[in-house]
Amino acid sequence: PAALAVVYFTLIASSHYTSEARFAVRGAARQPIDAISALTGLASFTQVQDSLIVVNYVKSQALVEALDRQLDLRAIFGRDGIDWISRFNAGDPIEDLVKYWQSHIKTSIEAPSGIVTMRVSAFSPEEALRIANATVDLSERLVNGLSTRARQDAVTEAEAELARAETRLTDALATMRDLRNQQSTLDPQRTAEGIGRLMSELRLEKIRLEQELTASERGNVSESAPQVQIMRTRVDVIGEQITGLEQLLTSRDATEPGTIAGKITRFDEFKLEQQIAEKQYTLAAAALERARVNAEGKHVYLATFVLSLIHI
Repeated sequence: PAALAVVYFTLIASSHYTSEARFAVRGAARQPIDAISALTGLASFTQVQDSLIVVNYVKSQALVEALDRQLDLRAIFGRDGIDWISRFNAGDPIEDLVKYWQSHIKTSIEAPSGIVTMRVSAFSPEEALRIANATVDLSERLVNGLSTRARQDAVTEAEAELARAETRLTDALATMRDLRNQQSTLDPQRTAEGIGRLMSELRLEKIRLEQELTASERGNVSESAPQVQIMRTRVDVIGEQITGLEQLLTSRDATEPGTIAGKITRFDEFKLEQQIAEKQYTLAAAALERARVNAEGKHVYLATFVLSLIHI
C-alpha cells in the first residue's frame, strides 16, 4: 500500500490548487451593538447569523447547482487531464456532485470576529480562482437577497400602516365636519370667547346705568321721571341678556349638550382624535419614506480582504 501510494502521488495524482478567501459579512448601515457584544467584544448576533448562513450555503446543493450553471462544474472536475481517481464522472447525479463538491471545499468561522475562511480546491490555478470568486459572488447575492426581502416586507408593512393612518385621519376629519354642521359653529371655543367679551361689555354698560340711576336719585330726580324709567328698563334688559348668555355658556346639568361648554367638551374630544390621527399619519408617512430609502441599494455585502492561491 505504501508503494502504491508513493506511485500514485508522485506519478499519477493530478496537482491540486487551493484558493483561499477570507471575508466578513457587513452591512452598509452600521448595526446597533447589543449588550452582549458590548461586554464581550464578540460579533453581533446578526453578523454571526449571516456568517453561518453563508457557511451552510456554500456546501448546499443550491450553490452547486448555481455554480454548475454558471461555470459548468461537471466539465471542470471531469475533464480528461485529471487522474481517474480524482476525476468526477460527469454523468453522475447532482447528489454525487454535491458530495464531490463538499470534499473540495472547507469553511471555518473565527469566533470573536465572525470572519469566514473558505478554501476551494481545483486542478488548475485559474479554475480554483474562478470557483472561489463565483462562490463569494453567489454567497453575497444570497445574503443581500435575504436583506432585500426583509426591506421589501418593511415597505409593505409601512404602506399598510400608512393606509390605516390615512383611513383614521379621513374618518376623524369627516366626524369633525359633521360635528361642526350639527353644532352650527366652526369653533365653540372662539364662540365662547366672543360671548365672554360681549358679557363683559354688557356688565360694564349695566354698571354705568346703575351709577347714573344712583346719581339721579341723589339729585332728587323723581323715580317716575321718563329718563329714570328708561334707564331702569335698560338695566333690566341688560340683566336678562347677561343671564341668557350665561345660560348659553354653561348649565348646572353637566350633560346638557346645547350649552357652549357641552359643545366645547365634545369638540375637544373629536379635536384630540383628529390631532392623534394627523400625528399618526405623519409618522406613518415618514416611516414609509425611510423604508423605501432603505430598500434601495445594496445593504449587505461580503468584505473580502484575502484571496490567495496555494499549490498542493
